[in-house]
Amino acid sequence: VSKLLNIYSLEYSGQAEDGAQIIKSLRGNRSVLEIGYDVPATYRNTSPNDEFFNDQWNLERIQLPQVWEETTGGLTADGDQIVIAVLEKGIELDHPDILENIWRNEEEIPNNGRDDDNNGYTDDYFGLNLDDRTDNHPVLSHGTQVSGIIGARTNNIIGMAGINWDAKILFLSGVDLSSEVIEAYEYLYNLRKKYNETNGREGAFVVVNNNSFGWDNTRPEELRMGTELCEMYNL
Repeated sequence: VSKLLNIYSLEYSGQAEDGAQIIKSLRGNRSVLEIGYDVPATYRNTSPNDEFFNDQWNLERIQLPQVWEETTGGLTADGDQIVIAVLEKGIELDHPDILENIWRNEEEIPNNGRDDDNNGYTDDYFGLNLDDRTDNHPVLSHGTQVSGIIGARTNNIIGMAGINWDAKILFLSGVDLSSEVIEAYEYLYNLRKKYNETNGREGAFVVVNNNSFGWDNTRPEELRMGTELCEMYNL
């Protein structure tokens, strides 16, 4: 690309995982200062065409259009699909402004009555409902609103603009008890662990989770479960 600056373009036509291994190897070479994919430039549109964007004054207040000049969410610089977990009571899963951004468990064949990915849950294709161990979530407004704020499909003419335009929402419902919170965390931990161990071929790149709940009538020093969970799962 530029011999003057010692910047070179390398072509590779093999498997994607082999290419990633080559990059990892070159990063360990002291003669190489930096290496990465030659990705196409994407011109930003900081004024989404979503129907209600002009009413979302709060996005301008927190300077999100300036953030969108740098990234609109979705993929990391290394091409990992960002997944944000939402623990709620329910969601309108087929909402037209959310459905495209709902995470799908591609290792699971939906509605075949089998645990295809051997994670202990049957047909958890659209996330997991901890009440009945399915991916059928109750239709409730709060979880839909939370998911929309986090990751409604943006620049699609309809609805509102999400903070992350293309991030995936991994939804877990039926999280009512402390024991279910632990189970939900473990579900997310195992997905991320599998992703790390398989170099992204399986699992999910879960980066953060949102919880719209707490524990009443309890002092912080008395409730250690949240701290212990974070320590357990390195969160």
